[in-house]
Amino acid sequence: MNCGDKRRYDDIIDLPHHVSKKRPRMDPLARAAQFSPFAALTGFESYIAGEGRYSESRPILDEEEKALIDARLRKAAGTGGGPVAVTFFVGDGSETGGVFMTVTGTIKLIDTVNGLIGMENGKTVPIDDIYDVSDGPEPSALDGG
Repeated sequence: MNCGDKRRYDDIIDLPHHVSKKRPRMDPLARAAQFSPFAALTGFESYIAGEGRYSESRPILDEEEKALIDARLRKAAGTGGGPVAVTFFVGDGSETGGVFMTVTGTIKLIDTVNGLIGMENGKTVPIDDIYDVSDGPEPSALDGG
């Protein structure tokens, strides 16, 4: 900046600071937020969180395993089938990752049209995600059974 540039502002340099009569003064916290750092690496935090999650791979069952699960489901849905433990895979939104969950109860219906089984307790399980069907716990005296 040379000497000529300094003289360019001589007419306004000593004027008082302008205060708007129409707009209220900005809160210092809001003003500071204007100058806070921005997220240069958009999505980086969610990527890091995703890398830290526990995830298993979706199992691929062969035809023999599928037939065994089908037979167990049909037996459990029949009369006197009793409670079963249904273990199934729940995807986490990634291509192959997810976790296994187990629902215990009595099978109320098998809906092959929608690919779901309905449990007596109101829970539904997608048939294609079932990994195992086993005998559930016997009702105890504490459960009222």
